[in-house]
Amino acid sequence: MPATRSAERTEFLTDVFTTAMEGGVSYWASVREYRHTESPRAVLVRTEDLILDQESMSWVPGENAETLIVDLDVVARGINRITYGPIKYLPESHRVLVAAASRENDMMPVNGRHGDIDAGVADSIVQAGLLGEIVYG
Repeated sequence: MPATRSAERTEFLTDVFTTAMEGGVSYWASVREYRHTESPRAVLVRTEDLILDQESMSWVPGENAETLIVDLDVVARGINRITYGPIKYLPESHRVLVAAASRENDMMPVNGRHGDIDAGVADSIVQAGLLGEIVYG
């Protein structure tokens, strides 16, 4: 059952999701499917699991490629893991930015800003949510 969130929290998580999918994860994962709707969702495949299809001359998932599903729950889990627990290989500066942006979002007025979550930090959030640690980067 999906978590119940305020509209502001959902908007914040969606912004982080979009930032990660549109640039943050691109150096280690291929975004195979991407839905930016009321319930954002993406399907990723690690770049090392891609093979070159000779017929189409495009990169496609190999036979044993693992698909990784990213949605707002993964983003929320990553933020919580970064804010409240140790995450291997996470730059301390990312922890500070994530915690501050999350707190700011909880206190922000309707037209408030969403902190300084750039592509690199959004990538760390997704990795923490999916993998439990920073594996890439």
